[in-house]
Amino acid sequence: GLVRRNNEDVFALLPEEKFYIVADGMGGHQAGEIAAQKAVDYMCGAIKTLFYLNEHKLPLEDLSQKIQLFIQSANYWVNHL
Repeated sequence: GLVRRNNEDVFALLPEEKFYIVADGMGGHQAGEIAAQKAVDYMCGAIKTLFYLNEHKLPLEDLSQKIQLFIQSANYWVNHL
């Protein structure tokens, strides 16, 4: 793809929760790096809260469903702010 001056991709590591995330910053779009950062921040906050409230004791199926909802919510949040 195109080589851009700034990297708009964002990542975060939550080793205690075993959660790792990368957001593609949509290079060429207005504020792509800001949207990526907001999405990562939202997801990390949601995961930390989920694990805190459930003391790391969620069945895999429940965890998967929650993460899918978080992704949908993060997408909505980024697109409507």
